[in-house]
Amino acid sequence: MTKNGLFIISIGLLMFVYSANAQTGSYNFANIITSLVVMAAGLFFFVTGRKREKQNK
Repeated sequence: MTKNGLFIISIGLLMFVYSANAQTGSYNFANIITSLVVMAAGLFFFVTGRKREKQNK
């Protein structure tokens, strides 16, 4: 689950980067909130996968 969590976090980071418009200097706040939720879900998967790996060792 750690690799899946890291992948989901990277998708969230890409969404965050593309939520800004460089020409107008404005942000799309719906995309920012969505990307933060996706990153939080990825962090959750990463942490739970890390705990499971430690328990199995």
